[in-house]
Amino acid sequence: MKKSKILLMAIVLVMFIFSGCKEYEEGPAIFLRSSEKRLTNTWVVDGVFIDGEEQEDAKDAYEGYSITYEKDESVKVNGVDTKKFWILQDDILTVTNASSTSQEVNKIVRLTSKQLWLQELESTTVIHYVRE
Repeated sequence: MKKSKILLMAIVLVMFIFSGCKEYEEGPAIFLRSSEKRLTNTWVVDGVFIDGEEQEDAKDAYEGYSITYEKDESVKVNGVDTKKFWILQDDILTVTNASSTSQEVNKIVRLTSKQLWLQELESTTVIHYVRE
């Protein structure tokens, strides 16, 4: 009986710990690789959503577009160095231009090894990327 209570308490504790591990709105809830390692990749646009509705015309505007977040925190667009650098803090991805103070700030809604969903701050636009 005592072993059953201990086992039950251990299961409840593990469930409680993992229920707070969801780093991004759309998950995943459990992840084995760090956010930085999952972000470091080349991504292509798979969909553009405004207020939850897919915008086919907007997606077409990204045809042939790719963005690469490098391990050294540099950013490439279509394979070309942009002189921009990325910083990830919690669920906020900030890309800063090295030659000016301009910044692009996005909220990461979902980040897996194969999917990246970015929401423009102060906007309902979410861009879905998939790994190239």
